[in-house]
Amino acid sequence: MDIEPIIIPIEEHNIEIQQQEDDIESDGYDQVFQSNEFCRWRKNSPYLYNVLFYELLACPSPTVQWLDQHTIKGDPKCDYYRLIIGTQGGRTPTDSRNELMVTGEHGGYEMGIRGSMHPYVPMYHIGDVNKARAMPQNTFKIASFSSINDIFLFDYSKHPSKLNPDGICRPQAILRGHTDEGFALSWHPMQQGLLLSSAQDGKMCVWNLEKMSINSTTTTVHNGIECNTIIDPVEIIDSERTLVDAIQWHP
Repeated sequence: MDIEPIIIPIEEHNIEIQQQEDDIESDGYDQVFQSNEFCRWRKNSPYLYNVLFYELLACPSPTVQWLDQHTIKGDPKCDYYRLIIGTQGGRTPTDSRNELMVTGEHGGYEMGIRGSMHPYVPMYHIGDVNKARAMPQNTFKIASFSSINDIFLFDYSKHPSKLNPDGICRPQAILRGHTDEGFALSWHPMQQGLLLSSAQDGKMCVWNLEKMSINSTTTTVHNGIECNTIIDPVEIIDSERTLVDAIQWHP
């Protein structure tokens, strides 16, 4: 995936919104984002933000989440940030396979250092990545709700830094309990391994990965997925509504 990062360091001054002009300078980003709103926002962005960092992705990402922050040894003013993103509708217009990615970003913008975002650990993903969330107690473990109704559990510490050439999706486990796709995932903030999900089938499922109910331990490849662990929910709650698209643990 070719990514061209742009960083705009901004100095403090009064906000002064400029009106759109007909001769807005066009470049690679404007050729993709042709809307007047985007061009107007981009032209006025130096007046709105102290620092702006944005990238043009090859395809939409329905989900994004910050991961933990690490200070790079030898340079205390430069930090290393990671994001979880995913693809929707395929990696590229000619490749229908999707990816779940942990990306890396070098910071240090207060010194005017140019950042660079790149795939740190890309993993093939069957179906659109509707939602992806890292377990707060162990951010190597990521739950991903797919458009094929399943929830995949990845441990990205067990995946290589490059995509497998065979294009097989290899999650550490598949959480199977929904009959329709969903967009809601919530890890318990205190209890490790406790996951809550809801979907357009009107069901809310509770998963306990510390006390997993496993119904399969045979490694098979089916529909582009290779996995030896299928996990059942410990509890299923039927909602009175036809769909539940948002869910969250109460602290």
